[in-house]
Amino acid sequence: MPTMISSDNLTKGRIDIVAILVLVFATLNLNGLFLLLLGTQGLLSPLILCLVVTLWIRYARPRAITGTYALFIGFSSSYLILASLASLSSSSFSENVFWINVATLLLVSGLYFWLLVRSNAELERILRVLKGLLIASCFLVLLSPILGEYLNYIAASDRASGLFENPNEAGIAALMSLVLIYAYPARSGIVTFLQAAVAFSALALTFSKTGILTLSLLMAIVLIQKRSIWLTCLTIVAFALAALALSVVSESDLIRLTYDQRVRIADILSIFGGEISDQTTTGRTDLWTVGIQRILAQLPWGGGIGSFHALEGTRRTVIYPDDSSRIMYGNWLGVHNAYLMVLGEAGLFPFLFLMAFLLRLFIRGAQARNGIVAVSFGIIVCMDMVASHGSLGFRLVDVALAIAMAIGERASFGRSNEPSVSTHVTSAYRLRRAARTRLSTGIPG
Repeated sequence: MPTMISSDNLTKGRIDIVAILVLVFATLNLNGLFLLLLGTQGLLSPLILCLVVTLWIRYARPRAITGTYALFIGFSSSYLILASLASLSSSSFSENVFWINVATLLLVSGLYFWLLVRSNAELERILRVLKGLLIASCFLVLLSPILGEYLNYIAASDRASGLFENPNEAGIAALMSLVLIYAYPARSGIVTFLQAAVAFSALALTFSKTGILTLSLLMAIVLIQKRSIWLTCLTIVAFALAALALSVVSESDLIRLTYDQRVRIADILSIFGGEISDQTTTGRTDLWTVGIQRILAQLPWGGGIGSFHALEGTRRTVIYPDDSSRIMYGNWLGVHNAYLMVLGEAGLFPFLFLMAFLLRLFIRGAQARNGIVAVSFGIIVCMDMVASHGSLGFRLVDVALAIAMAIGERASFGRSNEPSVSTHVTSAYRLRRAARTRLSTGIPG
């Protein structure tokens, strides 16, 4: 009888070039590159939209609507609907923010549908491809002084950005690459060390406070997973020596750092010491205070889409090299916190959907194969959301979300028990070894 061809059979055994192009677009921040190079915003967006719609057509199936994905859709749709409705009364509707979030919903979903039907072997190859792309992005971060001559960087000499629009985005790329280097090391230890050195150097050159804090949290999770007292003690000593070295660097001029770089190093050390202030958070606590006051005045409803991307009446304390300070006022600063942004623009119900989605994301990720990748990517996303109100509109964050969701839900989709590439190799090796043993001993198989 002829074999029935199902949608799963059609997608098995190949890596979709359409999806890979979407990964390249997000990982190398190609829209941001053209913005910095030509001043043209969203140049590739129509093309990427077509690619993402293609992924929907190929891979979207009713079976893919798992619990985590349902919560993600519930959050995204409720945010868009309720924030848009709130804009009718407040006249604060931002068309740009609306379409950015629509694109987020489409892109995360498309990649999630694609990853969900991949075999374990294919998923491993995809994540290794992503690792290579991220390392390339990190290498370009190291070349920021050269790229800054051709791209419209802001303070390129102080903080490296590579092809990204700001250093914090480059820090996310470095963190994701470090996670994948740990989860999928190269066959050569030397190559793995060089890859990690590039990624860590890129993170250091961004001078990202959020990035360094997130790296510390990820390392703590690895130590808990390893359950090694010796390794834990060694890490604590290494952190203490690193903190001492940073303190010496920030207080002296051993390395030719700018004033802003020394201040950032001092702020990182202060945050590790438990000091959370307007200075150490680069003015964010002041913005959070303004945002919370507005949220409390309008709960359980929101103020409208885009209203917390540019708060009116915000103020920011600016510190100058001569130790003087000045308070600047304006309506150009957003709340710099995605949780407060959702709560402030759309109200309580989308915020509860968001928290339920993130909670399930971690629970399912921790139980899954490749759980370290899912949990680590979830932490990177959550930490970035603490410091940025535009986190969900950053396409590399969308990639991390799609991967974490797919890894966590592959068990319910029936994709978690298949052997991976390394398992195939190990099994083949064992079979060959057993065959040689039987031949040498004369024992029949």
